Amino acid sequence: MSTTAPPLDLPKLTAWLDARHPELGREPVVLERLSGGSSSSVFKLTRGAMPAVLRVPAWPPRADSLKAMGREARVLSALASTAVPHPRLLDYSGESDAIGVPFMLMSFVDGWLGSMQAPAPFDRPGPDRAALAYAMIDAVAELGQVDYKAIGLEDFGKPEQFLERQVDRWLKHIDSLRITENHPGRDIPGLHEVAAWLRANTPKMQRVSLIHSDVSFANVMFHHTAPARVAAIIDWEIATLGDPLLDLGRAVFPLPGKKVGSGKSRLLDFSDLPTREDLAQHYAKRTGLDVSHLDYYVVLSMFKLGAIIEFNYARMVNGRDSSGMAAEISEYILELFLEAKAVTESAG
Repeated sequence: MSTTAPPLDLPKLTAWLDARHPELGREPVVLERLSGGSSSSVFKLTRGAMPAVLRVPAWPPRADSLKAMGREARVLSALASTAVPHPRLLDYSGESDAIGVPFMLMSFVDGWLGSMQAPAPFDRPGPDRAALAYAMIDAVAELGQVDYKAIGLEDFGKPEQFLERQVDRWLKHIDSLRITENHPGRDIPGLHEVAAWLRANTPKMQRVSLIHSDVSFANVMFHHTAPARVAAIIDWEIATLGDPLLDLGRAVFPLPGKKVGSGKSRLLDFSDLPTREDLAQHYAKRTGLDVSHLDYYVVLSMFKLGAIIEFNYARMVNGRDSSGMAAEISEYILELFLEAKAVTESAG
């Protein structure tokens, strides 16, 4: 099954925008594709005034992609009353009546994505570039302190035994590829050793919080000029209620570690940025949370990400994705689990 942009009904979209969002302008609608993946396609929408972002399910749509978009819309709506940097939700419909497909309309964030080529002065090692990492951690800390009950998200997840359920959940996810992708599986060195270590070293969760679940430079946009400031955390599709330290672990694991971890992978080079440990101490000062189990959260974040993106390998071997990126990610997954294993060994 191929994944493409959906067949948007442009006249229907134009008429709907005229009625619902005249503030965007009255010129012909121009759509510029920004990104797309297995679950959604994202477009910059412009028609003469302020731009917006239109997110629609990838085509043909999957049931889980529709559910994920609905959850993201709910989170963005709830975050409107908080200081967490995020795109502003303008509109959402889980039905296809309005514009021909389900959709989410968001404010356009004028910034640059942290995983892309950085503008000056962030494009070279030094204090301005280092400050990007601290700004990201400040945003993570802000999110972790949101009163999720006060913003109407008390039923947004199942935080009970959250950490205790993680290993089985993500092993089951990998195993599910046998059915969803007709994939026989492959040997992933370190997978079961890391799973056993996580089970044996699960800490007690200190606080239940709204978590993004995938905060990283790939999902954080920064303002163009110094000082380093987060313009928005984007892609809230897998947000839930859980342990806020998991967002910390996810944010810092691609960065260098004082014990292990170079901060350099086949996909990205963050070797010049502050260490995981230094950023964790910054987070602790902001939140008052104990970060002595940082290694656990770093390892769990690697384990979880590796499980989530293993479908790239399944699609590659089945001929569903012959792109060079799928091949790169497939190799990166192996490196991810081996580095996670190295962190467990350094932790004792």
